Amino acid sequence: VMIAADGLRALLTGVAAALVFAGAPIVAVFSIFMVTTLVGTVFRPAQSALLPSLAETPGELTAANATSLTIHSVSFFVGPAIGGALLAFTDAGWAFVFNALTFLWSAAMVVGIRPHAPVADEGEAEGGAEGEHEGMFAGLGDGYRAIVASKDLRLLVGLYVLQTVIAGASAVYEVAIALDLLDLGDGGLGLLGFGLGLGGVIGGGVALVIAQGGRLARNFGIGIILWGAPLLLVSAYPSVATAL
Repeated sequence: VMIAADGLRALLTGVAAALVFAGAPIVAVFSIFMVTTLVGTVFRPAQSALLPSLAETPGELTAANATSLTIHSVSFFVGPAIGGALLAFTDAGWAFVFNALTFLWSAAMVVGIRPHAPVADEGEAEGGAEGEHEGMFAGLGDGYRAIVASKDLRLLVGLYVLQTVIAGASAVYEVAIALDLLDLGDGGLGLLGFGLGLGGVIGGGVALVIAQGGRLARNFGIGIILWGAPLLLVSAYPSVATAL
């Protein structure tokens, strides 16, 4: 799934670059990137599903998740910086070409991953392909049943879902805060994006340290508060300092 997503995103971004070079209407380019974004939504869930098969202990899995999120945060300000440099010395078409190459690089990295082979039970071994097909959907249902059956899991997953909704909405809030609330202009939007990426890097480093000490649920709850409280702070006291 990850390789297919990267390959398709590279192809679509290459098409967008060709449209820019050809002077096609901007609507056509935006349409391509809407599809590219939709394709990209499958990458991170597939990555999250793959990581447990690579880790041998819960501590390794926690560290792998923290490292992945730290790298993701770094990209928030490294990516735009590279894009800005390319736009300064070339044009948008070459920036898209570079972006397509990064997707191909990502796919090449995924190709080299060799997850641990799952150990099949006797029923799966006897069932063959039909058993594997049924087991895939049975495993999907087992996950939801485990969440429903556990009060602690329901709380953690519920909080995670809410935090994800807020994270998605914050991408819109960030634009509104920079342009409407604080009237900072496009440069201010870049400044807030830089702050978000830098905070993610710092938070990722902290997560790597506290993951070794256990009590992950408590730390997760603290993280939820630290994620949501600043949005209320900016609303109550709008300024560049509170926004950062």
